[in-house]
Amino acid sequence: FRHLASDGVYAHVGEGERVVRLDSMLLTRFRDVRFRQEARPRRGGGRPERAGSIAPGRIRREAPRRHRIAGSRLHDRRDLGRTPCRIATEARSAPVNTRPSRPPESPDDPALVVQGPDIQTRTLKELARLTEASGIEGLGGGGFRLRGARPHPELAARCQQARIDCAWVPATRHLGALRLAAFDMDSTLITIECIDELADFAGRRAEVSAITEAAMRGELDYPASLRRRVALLAGLPVSALESVWRERVRLSPGAETLLARLRRMGVETLLVSGGFTFFTDRLRDRLRIDHTRSNVLGVVDGHLTGEVVGEVVDARAKAAALRSRIEARGLEPSAVLAVGDGANDLDMMALAGVSVAWRAKPKVRERATHALDHAPLDAVLNLYTPTGEVADLRADDEV
Repeated sequence: FRHLASDGVYAHVGEGERVVRLDSMLLTRFRDVRFRQEARPRRGGGRPERAGSIAPGRIRREAPRRHRIAGSRLHDRRDLGRTPCRIATEARSAPVNTRPSRPPESPDDPALVVQGPDIQTRTLKELARLTEASGIEGLGGGGFRLRGARPHPELAARCQQARIDCAWVPATRHLGALRLAAFDMDSTLITIECIDELADFAGRRAEVSAITEAAMRGELDYPASLRRRVALLAGLPVSALESVWRERVRLSPGAETLLARLRRMGVETLLVSGGFTFFTDRLRDRLRIDHTRSNVLGVVDGHLTGEVVGEVVDARAKAAALRSRIEARGLEPSAVLAVGDGANDLDMMALAGVSVAWRAKPKVRERATHALDHAPLDAVLNLYTPTGEVADLRADDEV
């Protein structure tokens, strides 16, 4: 067959009697065909060659099988158009592959977890190729684990561009070992800052929101900034708190799913907030959270006094509440999860073996174990090695 191709013999193809050169393109396009030899006239006249001679005949499309010509297997299409001498010469001159072989995967290697609200199949496969992943596991909730992935300098930028959260998760961090989970409330379990919404009812939203943003970035002393903001709410009727709860409080995507799953797993939950008991108590009842700690607003004659009653729950108080539960149960940091978004969450997050910055400020992102900017809140559980069965996919499978 190589001899025929190198001699430039032509053959008729298909029903349309089109004439094409018998070369590598022919075999590429018609790799699932069977060759049948027929008699054909010699060039320049003379008796026609008998059927079964070396000359090729028509090419007819049939069911895919192993193809043979005159009892010989077809050569690899890379060999078409190359004589034995050329093949030998190329083999001697071919460069030697000096790339080191990849070491075998270890079950203790960290896995790359990518998550997002709507990861496209094409994007997922590109990330798998970029990191040389050997397989993909579907984790649910828009998350995927790339087995055998390797770090790549372009990974973070690619994920950010595609609005995907990525994290390297140790294989030894098992979900079944989680025992205690602590959460902030405002802009974490719920989508709003309650004090900003109360200020809206008081006509002081812009002023209060600016102070809140600076405090969450860690630019202001939190207790002082909170007292300053609460003072601006003096005279606001208590009914405004009920209006904020009923009309404006919305759970963050995945929050209800996350708390329900933690409850089924037997994980103790703690809500520690620099917000107010009016909201944390209601959120505790809705999500069935085990413990809460937050600030108390002063109320006289159905109106806010503009004061915080008792000690302000700041970063130190949040950490103290979590530490108390850790010591009461004798837990190691690896059994503790903490999730927050602001600078007043950092002390609390430092006590946890896994800390997650949820839609957080840059200062918090830098110090947290992981950051979630795009995936729903229940994606924090994918930052652990699952203990149950997962869907196993190859890197080239459809997702």
